[in-house]
Amino acid sequence: RLKNEMASETINSFINGMKSLGFDGKEIINIITERVKEEGI
Repeated sequence: RLKNEMASETINSFINGMKSLGFDGKEIINIITERVKEEGI
């Protein structure tokens, strides 16, 4: 449970970082999906 909370915190800050770099939501979700597949989160 704690791991999931930390993961969502990390993902949220990652999304905010990506948005500030000018990525849109769809691109961000694609990147996260790839990462999740690779790392098996």
